Amino acid sequence: MLINGNRKDPKEAKIWYYGGSYGTALGQTIATLFPHRIGRMLLDSVLDPDIYYNGTWLGNIADSDASMQDFFQKCHQAGSKYCPVHANSTRDVERRVRAIIESIRKQPLQVSEGVPYPKAVNYGTLNAWMLLNGYGQSTFPQLAAGLRSIEEGNGSSVAFPIVGFTQIGLSLLANSHISCLDAAGRGQIADYDDFVLRARRFHDVSPWVGASSYSTVSGCIGRDIRPVPSQIIHGNSPILIVHFLRI
Repeated sequence: MLINGNRKDPKEAKIWYYGGSYGTALGQTIATLFPHRIGRMLLDSVLDPDIYYNGTWLGNIADSDASMQDFFQKCHQAGSKYCPVHANSTRDVERRVRAIIESIRKQPLQVSEGVPYPKAVNYGTLNAWMLLNGYGQSTFPQLAAGLRSIEEGNGSSVAFPIVGFTQIGLSLLANSHISCLDAAGRGQIADYDDFVLRARRFHDVSPWVGASSYSTVSGCIGRDIRPVPSQIIHGNSPILIVHFLRI
């Protein structure tokens, strides 16, 4: 974020802002509270402010399946030299990845080396790891390598970033705390039936990462910490969000 005063009174300075992912929620919040202070604003990988601040978060994974399909395509195009889970077609890459996921669902892997403490890499662990590494093309190599290691019966590369007090592990914990605080009690799960219904909705939106994304919502259960009233945001962003699909 850059404050551009142009030798004017600081109170009249305009904000030049670039935000990605959660940074788009911050940018939209600034634009909502101080629309007269915006000079230029660029938001990339946009969170819908109404969905985010209402605590439902279902729209956050709307393009997750498209991202995975992009991974399958890029893996097939790259060849076996650059993609360890390469197959003869994009569809075959997808089948191979599905088989890897199903193998973990049926039989978790025990990991004791390279992690702070012994860990079972199960479906939930793999799902969270896929959510992190399927976020963009820059992490596709890690996604492919980790899936291949799972296929070979080695879960250490998947387990270590998720468990313990690693940078990624702490980041996930911090993300959960921040998201729950921003929701300020909105979107709370009412009972067990509501829990199951929402879990199914997340899975329907993205069978690949829906379970992990839903853990953020369910992680707010029982949290009584609330922000002060002045810090409770109600969305209503003045920004028009346009969704571009690559054909």
